[in-house]
Amino acid sequence: GLLIEEERTNVLPFSIDEGNWRANSAGTITLNSGIAPDGTNTASKMSTTSTDMDVGPMTSTSDAVSGGSSYLDNLSSGATYTYSAFFKASTTAQVGNNFKIRMKRVSGTGLVADTTFALTSDWVRHSVTFTLPGDVTRIWTYVGGVIGSEALVWGAQVELGAFATSFMFTSGSTSTRGQDFLVMTGTDVDDIFN
Repeated sequence: GLLIEEERTNVLPFSIDEGNWRANSAGTITLNSGIAPDGTNTASKMSTTSTDMDVGPMTSTSDAVSGGSSYLDNLSSGATYTYSAFFKASTTAQVGNNFKIRMKRVSGTGLVADTTFALTSDWVRHSVTFTLPGDVTRIWTYVGGVIGSEALVWGAQVELGAFATSFMFTSGSTSTRGQDFLVMTGTDVDDIFN
């Protein structure tokens, strides 16, 4: 099939770990622990020992330098965003275990959005979509939150919109993919339509 997408921006500065994702006191992250969907050894292994304490992509370039809070700021209040990433069981013993992708607001009206799914032996992209309340412009992005589960994670993305679009790599700043256009003329059209 033919994929034609609208313009979107991955506002998460670090889509793969590169040493910039952070684990809290109950989480662990191991860099370069598996082959990612793009064929590189850049998937990170993640797990937590608490249902409330997750690990997550580093979401601010200033945080990567200062080691500060890992939240994503300057979002548009009232707007709908989708947070997605690729997941795979870290071992065969982890297949079937639950794992989560979720976000929480930093301040303002309470908001928690998550998706729980079963880990598989293949890479699968999961997402969570949420609409920010009028007084929320900062969020935390997380994965994990299931005791005993461990996953390989890669390709995190936060974008303005009600669904995930194709992956946009980031490494220290946002990344925008332009709108796709399809032009068919002459014999191109004749071959499709008789």
